[in-house]
Amino acid sequence: MLPERNRHEIDRLVEATIITSRANGAQPAESIFAVARNCGYRLHEYSDLTLEKIEAICATYNGTLPPGMFFETTKGEKVIFYNNLLSINEVSYTIAHELGHGQMGHVEPCSLAEREADYFADCILSKLPDVRPVKPEYAAGTLGRFINIGTVAAGLLGAACIHYICKKSWNAA
Repeated sequence: MLPERNRHEIDRLVEATIITSRANGAQPAESIFAVARNCGYRLHEYSDLTLEKIEAICATYNGTLPPGMFFETTKGEKVIFYNNLLSINEVSYTIAHELGHGQMGHVEPCSLAEREADYFADCILSKLPDVRPVKPEYAAGTLGRFINIGTVAAGLLGAACIHYICKKSWNAA
């Protein structure tokens, strides 16, 4: 549970984000995709990544591919990567969650930052008419998530990659 003060600050930030999105609106601010893009974030699917990048992400997250990631480049560009193999509802939640990290300036992962990003996602998605949000659940070490990694890699480099990544990830868990 977040302290009351944090919730009020995040509520204000959600409203400011929606206002910014509508003011900069190349697209109507009806989906979280449009809101993120209108606020200056670049959105990329994991399938846009190379095999080496996917392996590096998996190594960082103990053999799992997280639903999404936010980072800011050295040039100040804000980027959100997301697992495009999730359902549209899970992707929407993931983008909203990662947008929350970016809007709140989170740089180091911690449990409070994750709870704040979850609250941000819940609030902003409740104000948009696109889809019902579903928080993705990623259990470290589950074979299903490694199959997703293999599927992404297969699209990039062919089916031979599936066995390599799955085996390497499974052994890392």
